[in-house]
Amino acid sequence: FDSNGTASSRIYELIEPTYKIFVIFRNLLVTLPCRLVFTPTHRRETSMVGNHRHGARSNHAVRARNDKKRTISDNKRRLTMRMRRTAFIVALMTVFTVSLFAQSRGRNYIKQNISEWGGCRNVAITDTGGDLALNGKNDYAYTAGIPQALADALEKYHDDDDYIDDVQLTEDGEWLILVGKNGCQWSNIPSELESKLRQWNEAEETITSVTFNDDGDWIAVSTDHVASSSTDMDDWIKEGIETHGQLWAAHLTNDACVLCFENGYKFLGNVPQKLKDALKATKYDVYRIKFTKEGSYFFADQEGHYTFWM
Repeated sequence: FDSNGTASSRIYELIEPTYKIFVIFRNLLVTLPCRLVFTPTHRRETSMVGNHRHGARSNHAVRARNDKKRTISDNKRRLTMRMRRTAFIVALMTVFTVSLFAQSRGRNYIKQNISEWGGCRNVAITDTGGDLALNGKNDYAYTAGIPQALADALEKYHDDDDYIDDVQLTEDGEWLILVGKNGCQWSNIPSELESKLRQWNEAEETITSVTFNDDGDWIAVSTDHVASSSTDMDDWIKEGIETHGQLWAAHLTNDACVLCFENGYKFLGNVPQKLKDALKATKYDVYRIKFTKEGSYFFADQEGHYTFWM
């Protein structure tokens, strides 16, 4: 799905699976209770042999006791069956509820919001850990997969009318929010990166880009400095600055990295080929970039132009 899709197709993708699940669940609710109430119980008929008066009274008493036992046994069996069926219905309800929520808050939900906004400033996308999109000053939309603490933080900054500049999210659920000029909130980021961000915050440097992965690699960019997790990465970034000018943004996955400079790009590792092709073809001055190992990507400039494939 690309950014040229229509709003109607997005809405259809969102509604169709939800409607199918609703129909299945409705049919179960209609049929299963009827079976619980109207399923007949078959009893074995007994016969009495002999016509002696004493024997007849004795056989009648035995048959009565046996009928009573069978009635109790049948009632227990029916109750057990009803309990099992009820448990089955409850389990189905749970599965369908989770499925409905996932359908309504999956990646299609992100794309639908981008369509309704008519633009998108930034995203955070993963293959397994959820997605979110940012627009305007602090409008946001997210899927059911993101950490609850991140969702709560986004809501707080939105309610406080703070500018949400960027969000980083890894496959394992580690995250960081870049707020305003140099404010940050994070969860489980590398300790060296945390120290560097605190240092820049105290020096009132404007932080423009922060990225990290689940393996401890990281890159941070301010208007005055660039820092990373290794000397090899420092050297690679320095080569790019000498060739392409100022470093604007970077993005790391667990096995790849893309750097966006003033006049070009640098790629490291398993960067999806379709992202490379899209960057080489675009006329944007790319300022924000995100991508995943499976090939989803988003990039945008500072003028409101954006491209995505996800």
